[in-house]
Amino acid sequence: MAYTTNIPKSGDIPAQSRSLIETNFNTIDTVLAINHVGYNATGQGKHTKIQMPEESADPTTLVDEGAIYTKQGSVTAEAELCYRREDSGGAGGQVIEMTAYQAVSATNGWTILPSGLLVKWGLTSDFSQDDGASTFTWPTAASEPEFGVCYNVQVTPQYNNTTKGYVQLSRIVIFNTTTVQVQHTFTNSTTAKYRSYIYAIGTRKP
Repeated sequence: MAYTTNIPKSGDIPAQSRSLIETNFNTIDTVLAINHVGYNATGQGKHTKIQMPEESADPTTLVDEGAIYTKQGSVTAEAELCYRREDSGGAGGQVIEMTAYQAVSATNGWTILPSGLLVKWGLTSDFSQDDGASTFTWPTAASEPEFGVCYNVQVTPQYNNTTKGYVQLSRIVIFNTTTVQVQHTFTNSTTAKYRSYIYAIGTRKP
C-alpha cells in the first residue's frame, strides 16, 4: 500500500483528501502489524520479533550511542548480529560480531564470544604412549577463523581401545596459534590407544 505525504494540503476540503487520508491510516496499520502486537490487544505496540535487513557496511555512531544491526559475517558469509560501539568517527567505534560460530555439535568447532575472544575445540586421532606426542592442527579452511594469539589450551583424554591402560598423566607439550602437541603417560600399558579433546581460547587473527 502507498503512503501519500503532505495531505491534506492547504485549502483542501475533506472530500478531496478523504480517500488518501484513509489509505494512509490503513498503510500505517499494515506497517505496524509487521512484527508488532496490534491495536486493542494486550501488549499492543510491543515487538513480537525483530527482523533486520543485512547492512552492506558498518553504520556510523556518534558519541554516547551504539548500533545493533546485521551484516554478512567475515567468516560465515551469513547474516550475523553485530554491535558497533560509540564514536565510530573518533577513537572508538569497535565492531563486535556476536553470533558467528560453527555448529556446536561438530567434533571440531569454534565460536566468537561477544568480547571478541575466539574459542576453538577439536579431537585428536588415536595415539599411544609408544607413539610419543600427537600433533593436532587446527582446521584452516576459509570458513575457519584463525588465532592471532592463543592464551590457553586444555586437554581431556578419551579412552578408545579395548587394551587396558589407564592415563596417569595427560600433558600439553607445546601449543601455538596453529597446532597443539599432546602426550599421555599410562600406568600399565604403553600401547593402549587414546585420543584427546582439545579446548583453546585466544584472540582472533585480524
